[in-house]
Amino acid sequence: MKIISGFILSIVLFSAQAAKFIPAELSFADGKSLKGLAAFPDKPNDKTILFKSKENAEPVSYSSESLKTLIYFFDDGTVEFDRIMIYPSLLNSKKSAGPYWMEVIERGYTTLYFALREGSTMVRSGISSTTSADKFWYCMRPNEEAAKVISWVIGKVNANETFRREAQKYFKDYPELSGKIKDKTYKYDQIVETVREYNKWIANTAKK
Repeated sequence: MKIISGFILSIVLFSAQAAKFIPAELSFADGKSLKGLAAFPDKPNDKTILFKSKENAEPVSYSSESLKTLIYFFDDGTVEFDRIMIYPSLLNSKKSAGPYWMEVIERGYTTLYFALREGSTMVRSGISSTTSADKFWYCMRPNEEAAKVISWVIGKVNANETFRREAQKYFKDYPELSGKIKDKTYKYDQIVETVREYNKWIANTAKK
């Protein structure tokens, strides 16, 4: 199953959703949680999230610094955001930036995230976009300080180049998977399957 056809979640506009409250759950850094309705983050570096306990309640603002995860509930599924640090440059994995709100695509030992660099339109699950923005997929393991870019797409120009190079390095502890990326068994549009295979391998290794 490829990422192009593997998700059927609909488009969400940041600019439009910023003013619309959606059924949501806010998870705080201290372990507490709140259920109600929340607005989408306007930008990855938004400082606050608007929340209402119910439809006719007055909105309150929560600092992003106090929050860990946002979960939005839709008829066809959920959308989650984690507030994490990232390595913004492919050339430098020592200087991190953030934290930013990043969309969760696949959770596991390695969690896969998606983000747009520019533009006001995002697509749930990162399948496509109505903007020409750069699209980035990041991975982050529990022992890592920040998430690292493993795929970067601008339109379809050299779409597999970054994935083939960066994903090989990131998953080098699993040589068989790294080899599948090298020989193009797995390509950039199969990034979810790649991460799932890696997480399955980690789980099986832990059992031995």
